[in-house]
Amino acid sequence: MNDYERKQIIEALDRENSTQQRRILETLNSFKNWMMLALSILYRKLTNELTKLWSWLKRLW
Repeated sequence: MNDYERKQIIEALDRENSTQQRRILETLNSFKNWMMLALSILYRKLTNELTKLWSWLKRLW
């Protein structure tokens, strides 16, 4: 195998690695976006329930 062939193989492997890394990053970013959405919904529900609880406690006093 000559230097040119080695260089071609290395470049092909580098391209494949960068493609895989890009796919992994896109998947992680998508997962992060879904988690942020879920957390924002849970936060909204929690604050709503805490507000109800607070108003109920104020009525007891």
